[in-house]
Amino acid sequence: MGNLTGRFVTSLIWQQTPDRDGDGVIDANDKLSQSDAVSYCANLTLGGHSDWRLPDIKTLYSLMDFSGQDPSGYNATDTSTLVPFIDDSIFAFGYGDTSANERIIDAQWATTTIYVSTVMNGDQAMFGLNLADGRIKGYPTTNKSYYVQCVRANESYGVNNFVDNNDETISDKATRLMWQKSDNGSGVNWESAISYCENLILANKSDWRLPNAKELQSLLDLYSLT
Repeated sequence: MGNLTGRFVTSLIWQQTPDRDGDGVIDANDKLSQSDAVSYCANLTLGGHSDWRLPDIKTLYSLMDFSGQDPSGYNATDTSTLVPFIDDSIFAFGYGDTSANERIIDAQWATTTIYVSTVMNGDQAMFGLNLADGRIKGYPTTNKSYYVQCVRANESYGVNNFVDNNDETISDKATRLMWQKSDNGSGVNWESAISYCENLILANKSDWRLPNAKELQSLLDLYSLT
């Protein structure tokens, strides 16, 4: 598919590489500010399509591969043994550009999801995804640059459509998931949480399970977090 990659589970189509300048190396020269990243994707023509966009944080998070390993504290410059939080057999990936005085973990990707509060010295911030260390964080939209990976199709991905089933369950038509309306009422460890869900009988259903990280993340309202 050349520089395009399809995600059939999500019906999203992705730019395959953040190598924006096309020199075959993913480095600091490929990075853009958040506003320039929005413009870059909006003006991109690739694979015969011109309806590209910068992803929001939920859309970008769909690319997360949880087999990654956090390289924080790794002080060498050789990244060949490191494992990123994206399938780099499908997508091209680059760590931070140490030749430009970046840290290896400076592999943050830009999104359109603006944080309702501020960071650092009152700077406007976006929710960005670091595919080197696997973290979602608030990053400043100015005075910092990011890798950019544009996406197209399925513009409603991640937009919740909740329905109260009036039986202590909530259905999300966007993800086709059904949720317990209330939590269990007390904190438990991970093993107990798995057991609680597997033994739950609610709304005449017994096939409940503890959600995985992407399922749980689908519930987040990132536009009102402070």
